[in-house]
Amino acid sequence: MTSAFEMYYKIQKKIHNTRTLHYLNLLALSGEIGFLFGSFLSYSYHVSELVARYGKEIVLLGFMPYVLVGIVASIFLLIVGKKQSIPLVLILVFFPSALLTESGLNAIFLVAVAYTIRRIELGHRQMIVSAISGFSEKYSPLYEKRLANKQNYREYFQAFMLLEFFDAEDFILLSEKDEKYTHKKLGIYDRRLTRTFKIKGVWGKVTVMDDLFIAPQKRSIWTRIRKGVRYFG
Repeated sequence: MTSAFEMYYKIQKKIHNTRTLHYLNLLALSGEIGFLFGSFLSYSYHVSELVARYGKEIVLLGFMPYVLVGIVASIFLLIVGKKQSIPLVLILVFFPSALLTESGLNAIFLVAVAYTIRRIELGHRQMIVSAISGFSEKYSPLYEKRLANKQNYREYFQAFMLLEFFDAEDFILLSEKDEKYTHKKLGIYDRRLTRTFKIKGVWGKVTVMDDLFIAPQKRSIWTRIRKGVRYFG
């Protein structure tokens, strides 16, 4: 039994480390670029089919203005720092006309695959960063209290187990926002810590939120969607 546990621990140690995060990040990024490029080609064929079906004038007058508005709006959102709204704008611009041809539907499918890859890889990083942020001695403001509850809650036990595979020094805190919010029905105040981290050797930043409880809380469906099912803190 002990040897089986030791073998399991060694396997987990090899799987969960910053080097693996680096390779997964590169693999996911390559997949995203590949599927997005395929989507671009499919959408190009889609436009060609629209021109063949309806004529160049109809396409230019009926569809291209939406595309130009979408591009301008995306650039504006990028400049003002609201990158999270860009995908919604692009969907509203490109999605309706893409339903008219098979190539357009292929473009939608390829974008969906790229988005899924992105969410899976980012969700994995968020899970790890949330453990580092909320449970490591270096970063957690509730380290001692949560450590005391390690054996009482499975979620906390899993978070501390995950910490054994990573070095907190490989996680760089870029920004931190400490805010208070009110439960109107209960009339009480709570704190939420929003932090952005950079992992050494891994492209991109990761933002996680911690509601600063000392015990796991029941999560609504919206919270599960917003934070992810496997999200500590």
